[in-house]
Amino acid sequence: MINENIVIRNINTTNKTEKGRVLNSQIKIKKAKSKHPFRQSWRWLHRWIGLLISVLILIFAFSGIILNHREELSFLDIPRNWLPSEYHYMNWNNAAVKSILHTKQGVFVYGNIGVWKKDGDKFTNFNKGFPIGADNRNVHTMIETPNGNLYAGTLLGFYRFDKIKNKWTQIKLPTKEQRVVKLVERGGTIYALTRSRIIKIIENNNNLIFIVLEIKEPLGYQKKVGLFETFWQIHSGEIFGLPGKLFMDLVGLVFIILVISGFIKWYYPKKFKTIKNDPLKLQRKKQWLKFNLRWHNRLGLWFGIVLIISAITGMFLRPPMLILIANNKVSPLPNTNLDQNKAWHDRLRNITWSDEHQKWIFATNEKLYLVDKEFMTNPIEISYHPPISVMGVNVLEQTENGGILVGSFAGLFLWYPTTNLIFDYVLKKPAEMVIVSGPPIGAFAVSGYGWDEQGNEYYFDYNLGAIPLNSNTFFTKMNNEILENSKMSLWNAMLEFHTGRIFKALIGDFYILIVPLAGLLIALTSISGLILWFWIYKGKKI
Repeated sequence: MINENIVIRNINTTNKTEKGRVLNSQIKIKKAKSKHPFRQSWRWLHRWIGLLISVLILIFAFSGIILNHREELSFLDIPRNWLPSEYHYMNWNNAAVKSILHTKQGVFVYGNIGVWKKDGDKFTNFNKGFPIGADNRNVHTMIETPNGNLYAGTLLGFYRFDKIKNKWTQIKLPTKEQRVVKLVERGGTIYALTRSRIIKIIENNNNLIFIVLEIKEPLGYQKKVGLFETFWQIHSGEIFGLPGKLFMDLVGLVFIILVISGFIKWYYPKKFKTIKNDPLKLQRKKQWLKFNLRWHNRLGLWFGIVLIISAITGMFLRPPMLILIANNKVSPLPNTNLDQNKAWHDRLRNITWSDEHQKWIFATNEKLYLVDKEFMTNPIEISYHPPISVMGVNVLEQTENGGILVGSFAGLFLWYPTTNLIFDYVLKKPAEMVIVSGPPIGAFAVSGYGWDEQGNEYYFDYNLGAIPLNSNTFFTKMNNEILENSKMSLWNAMLEFHTGRIFKALIGDFYILIVPLAGLLIALTSISGLILWFWIYKGKKI
């Protein structure tokens, strides 16, 4: 009995000692917490804001990777009926039609739907030869030369219609850039405008002779680039070319891993209660959780600054934050893709010939310019012209009476440059508030223009579709074959997710706040994670 009592006392003493150690450790933890009253606030922000926006981060990261590889993934489409109704084609909306070409061979309607031959109310598919995929059939421009050859400029290439094989065949341009935004035929010579250059093309029987023309710098040129373009190229990684884009793909993958590992860190400890009676299984789970946390911390630390830059630059690429940088110019970052010696690199958007001036009029995403017929002199900026949208000049055509038709998301205007007269071609009255550049989208979002076999004019509104201009005759309806064959490219679908526009069907115009708010919260989550790491580990190896 005496020995047993001694043992009991020893056990009790041991228990008291252990309890004291536990109590002391708890006191130390409380003291440590009291020394850093804001640590729990940062931890709360990092955990709960991260969980709150985790789905958005996954959407932005995945879509961003897709957006960096448009050409490589151009064969992938999705049916439009998978998306909200505003993405469905109805009355030729959503840039379905760019223009209508009248030729000796018939009437052709072309745009995002590709090329369709129109015969009254009937349409025949004229897309044979174009590669599979909506982006490969996104036709910006078409012409017929005096000898009856048809040419098309698309988002991804330059094509000629082979009458013998009855299909389109791609012809490689002598430039790195293959995208053609406008084709103009003048005096039997073809002029192809890319986003950076003008190419003179001469037909020689079945062969084509290419002459690349370098447009000289405009008078008063300063080597500046838009702050918007700078942010955009930093955000996509294109500022450092292909290596930069691949690095940002890796950043997107890191975002995905951080979201998944963060969710595991939050969720899995709750599952330990179900396996507390299995010590071996519990130990394995704890090891896995430790491994998961270690790599969550490592990736967050290694890529933290880049994650913050990605979030902040993305915030400014959409309204309302876009307004703060839209008109700002900065010097290009040295030794980057922006540091170009060409004044027109990725700036050209449209071109037409003016008989009245006997000169070319061409458009950038900001201004209109005049240049001589051989592009030998320095272009002159036109100070007074119709409003144009920064989203591009979609219509730039000479009219029979010497006027110039200018259409963009700022509206459709008939302009007489020599007299400085500008008419609103939709409202049929003198234009009001004639300014160099206005809001990105005006009352009439003009994506195309043309006329039918009877001479009825139409402009194609991006949202509303075909709208009559000089009659009450509605444009021919889209038939089922066009609707079934006109899908949306995966790239375009991902762009709608990445910009937040896809959520308009759910929350209306409040969708415009998704990108800036998400960017702010992503940056805050990344910053709080870095602060917590340095606060807890203080440079220790992880």
